[in-house]
Amino acid sequence: RRPAPPGGGGGASGAGARTGDGRRGGDGPRGGAMSRAEALEILGLRPGATAAEIRAAHHRLMRAAHPDAGGSDWIAARLNLAREVLLGPHGR
Repeated sequence: RRPAPPGGGGGASGAGARTGDGRRGGDGPRGGAMSRAEALEILGLRPGATAAEIRAAHHRLMRAAHPDAGGSDWIAARLNLAREVLLGPHGR
């Protein structure tokens, strides 16, 4: 089990708490939601990127950031959220 993050943690309102819609919460407004501009920045894309470019950028970044490859859970979750914001919940 991992130690608690600095500054507390462990309460129901922490970064791992579930929001009302069943998703895990996180930093930022509305329990981890991010803007389209922030999602583009996270994936290193320009406005107007195609769905194929979004998928390719997500795949490239996830290869290094995936927890099974020694990456961070938090970074992988942010990359997945960015993809979801740009492509929609079923944009796989």
